[in-house]
Parts: sequence; C-alpha cells; structure tokens
Amino acid sequence: MTNSERISALLDPNYGDRGVAHPDDSLFQISASIQFGSDRLCIGQAKLGSGWGYALLRVDNSGKLDEQFGTKGITVGSFKEGTNSTGQNLHVLADGRIIVMGSYYNESTAAYYPAMARFNASGNLDKSFGHEGHVVIELPPPPSSGQKQQSAKHESTNNPRQSSALASNELYVTYRYPFSHSVLLKFNIDGEPDEEFNNVGYKYLTAPSALETGISGILINDKKIYLSGSAYTGETSNPCIICLKSTGAEDPQFGKNGYLITDLGANVRLASLAVLDDQGNIVCAGDDSLAKGLIIAFTPLGSNLPGFVISKTEFGGSGGQWTEVQVDTSRKHIIAVGTTLGGDEADVVVGRYGINGTPDKAFGENEGWARIALGDSIDLALTASLESDGKTLIAGSDFESSNGRIGFMLRCLTDQ
Repeated sequence: MTNSERISALLDPNYGDRGVAHPDDSLFQISASIQFGSDRLCIGQAKLGSGWGYALLRVDNSGKLDEQFGTKGITVGSFKEGTNSTGQNLHVLADGRIIVMGSYYNESTAAYYPAMARFNASGNLDKSFGHEGHVVIELPPPPSSGQKQQSAKHESTNNPRQSSALASNELYVTYRYPFSHSVLLKFNIDGEPDEEFNNVGYKYLTAPSALETGISGILINDKKIYLSGSAYTGETSNPCIICLKSTGAEDPQFGKNGYLITDLGANVRLASLAVLDDQGNIVCAGDDSLAKGLIIAFTPLGSNLPGFVISKTEFGGSGGQWTEVQVDTSRKHIIAVGTTLGGDEADVVVGRYGINGTPDKAFGENEGWARIALGDSIDLALTASLESDGKTLIAGSDFESSNGRIGFMLRCLTDQ
C-alpha cells in the first residue's frame, strides 16, 4: 500500500476533497470547530485588508461553506479597530448565540491580548454585546515573576496561548502574561466580569516555586476547574495540573493544595485534558521534550490512575507532540491529535488508544497512530473535535509551499 493509499484509508471520502476541506481561500487557519445542529461552526483567521482578522464561518456536514451564514458563509472582523486579530475558540449559548474568543495584536507593546465577540445564530455581530459586539478584556496587573527575559531552555513566549471553556452560561478564559504566569478570568455571557469569582473576578495561576506558569488546557467537570500546562522553575519546565473550586479557590484535596507538579521529568508538557470516565478520572495528552507524544491519566485527586498505561509515542525524525485529546466513551477509545516537527515538513498525526492507555494496534500504519501529510510542507493540527459517530474532525493550518498558508478541516475515520 502506498503512502497516499494509507492516508486515504484514514480519511472520510465523503468529506471535502477525499477527506480534507478548505472552506474558503481567504482563511489562513481554522483554529477550532463545534457542532451546530447538523452543521459545524468554525473559528480562525482570514485576510482582512492588508492584514488579518478573526473569521467565523459555518460549514455543512461535507465541509462546504454555508453561504446563508454571515456574509456568504463567513464573517471576518477585528476585535479592536485597526489591529490584526485571530479567532481561537468559540462557544454556543443555549439560545443559539455564539461567543467567539481570540486575541488582537498591539503593535506598541508587540504583544497579543485577549478579546471576545458575540454573534447571533445567523452569523451577524450582536452589537448589544460590549462595544459594538466586541469586548476587549481588561487584564489585571501581571503577577510578580523573577523571569526578566526569554530563556532558550523553556517555552516562554510573548505570543501567549489562550484557552476558554463555557459551563452553565459562565465563561472562563485563560491568558498567559509574556514571560510570566497565567491568569484565569471569569465572565458572564454578556462579557461582564464575575467579581464573585475569587472575590475579584480572576485567579492568578502561579505554581509553587515557579517563575512562570503556562496554561494550555482547561476542563470544567463536577464543579471543578482543571487546568493543564507547565511550570518553569528556573532550570527546567515541569508538567503541572491545577484544580480549583468553582469559587476560584484551590482544591486542597487535589495534589498538594490544588497543584500537581508531576514527576514525569523535565520538559514534559501537558497540552490538553479530558474526562476519561464517569468516575471523574482525567486523561492528558502532551509531549516529552517535543520528541515523543505522551498520554497519561490521573484520578480526581491528582494521583496516577491505577492500571492506566503511560504511553509515549515515538514519531521519529525531528519528533512531535500530541496537542489535543478526546475520549469516545461509547467505543472506549482515547483519540490523540498532534503534529510532527520539522523545519521543512511537518504532518498531522492521529493516535488511538484503549481506555486504559494502551495503543490500539488495529489503528493506523504504526500500530496505534498514523501520519497524515496534506502536502509537501508544514501541516499544523490546532484542535480536534470528536463527532457522535466516533469520527474525529481536525482543524488546522496548511503551509503549502506553492499556495501559502490556508486553513483546513479533515475528517479522520477514528471510528473504524
């Protein structure tokens, strides 16, 4: 079987062009997607004037742009006038309105800042929200940090990751200050801070003894807030999970007073987390030194889950990472999605594991995982969403050498 035949066997032939959809040529990336009735909403980044803006679009079940939504299927805008913006996540409210999360770039500070927008179900900006439909999030002062400048030894960055979650019409947003710690902010669905949360509306996420704390994953389960990431302690970057009560206080029963700094070794990252089962156990996906993909599970109290096999996936070449994890409880599958690393070529990777962490050797050509190359350049998987039938929709950005950067969605047959 040729490489193209192996790839075709992994992708849904009824989706897009042989499993891959490029809904609009103006899209630089698709950051995330969510089910919306029989269709799917997507958020990302697209051309806007001489720069770029956030892009909200709706596609049908085959990945085709729904031109009845927004302006011929897509709405492009800026969170703050005169700035470049990127959409990173989206949430659908009970009444069908859409909250878009993202960031805008401030040229004077050379940094990105969080913002949000709200739309009606038809894709039109809800101008009753914030200022003409947008809210530029006011950040509290950054917490003190001993780190003054970027270090080559860890993941510190002035382009911080942002994650968000919606639970019971309450919106949680994380932001990482450049070269510092992270903060968790809570808002109502009108974009107003919930000042009852931690008594001020936000919670600094400062792991013990850490100079920096970077958060990339957030999960709300059983009135608890779980956050995954890494803590830089001066010499190494160590994986951490933080557990908060709904009030914003640390859960003293989890780890050590709400913080779990794992003993997995230096430069291990936990990028994403999901509920594993009805016992409240948690599975995390990440990487070991950007060389191997990592799958590990914890109990609700932060100890290693007994009987769960910690899996490290060897991608070969320049390495790779899992950046997203989903759990198919009905089929007892753990699905991991990520990207291999390489200066000239990087590919999407998908893995399937049993509910106990063992690789499913019936999946893919590598006894549990598979590589999907969309072209001859860099393909980045940004997020993944598990569909009700067990298939996985992956959103990302394809750096085609001949066509530039373009947003894509692909549907992987993780159900078979």
